[in-house]
Amino acid sequence: MNIAVLGTGDVGRLLGSGLVRIGHRVTIAGRTAESGRDWPDGPSSDFESAAGGAELVVLAVSGSAALSVAGRVSDHLDGKVVWDLTNPLEFPPDAPMRLSIANDWSLAEEIQASVPGARVVKALNTVNSHVMTHPEEIPGDHAAFYCGNDETARSVVAGMLAELGWRQILDLGDLTAARGMESYLHLWLRIWNTLGHARFNVSVVSAKTR
Repeated sequence: MNIAVLGTGDVGRLLGSGLVRIGHRVTIAGRTAESGRDWPDGPSSDFESAAGGAELVVLAVSGSAALSVAGRVSDHLDGKVVWDLTNPLEFPPDAPMRLSIANDWSLAEEIQASVPGARVVKALNTVNSHVMTHPEEIPGDHAAFYCGNDETARSVVAGMLAELGWRQILDLGDLTAARGMESYLHLWLRIWNTLGHARFNVSVVSAKTR
């Protein structure tokens, strides 16, 4: 599949390299084509050009930039799966982290509302960028959550999660589930502080039901 990864930071670069590893054609994109020129695994481009030529678009920018970037490429997203990795994190000075959107709305839903022709799927926003593409670094089965309003789009992203090596892949349903996935970052950051590193995840253990 021809994929555009919008974002040239660690998340975009690592996920892009992981997608190349499993056989996809990836263009990494920034505000200008030069932003990703040093990425070794494929071509770089600007946001608009990369999104225009892609079958699937990955939104891998900061939460504060997500709506702006989605707006820049909105003309190129009709009918396409948009894989949203972003989190609405804010870090006020001398105060704990907070979410800019929470409770009865999510950044994923805001993105979907801003580009109604796209098919937004939230996935992998609950793990560190290294774990995204190397789930085997953590022993045992652990969870990759995903959600979206379009069932076919969800299945596309779920298939890629499986290709990346994820085994416990949990479909949480429509995009309102992103409210919980984004809110989990409060707990994720506390666990990170306690462990002293970010290469961890959670597993969902279920009782047997009749």
